[in-house]
Amino acid sequence: MEILEEVANDLKVDREMLARNSLKFFLSKELSNTEAEMFKIATRHGIESVLEFDELLRGVRLRRKIS
Repeated sequence: MEILEEVANDLKVDREMLARNSLKFFLSKELSNTEAEMFKIATRHGIESVLEFDELLRGVRLRRKIS
């Protein structure tokens, strides 16, 4: 028996619901961590807005694509 199935049985919840909710929680946590890292990078480099950060990233990607 796989772990997910064991946990679902122990909690008496549907396996698919547990998998879906677990994935949703994991992705939400990853998004929060990514946003925090982006904020640290932006602050460190004096970037004042999300739009400015996005423009800089697009510029870097474009230069990499051209090279």
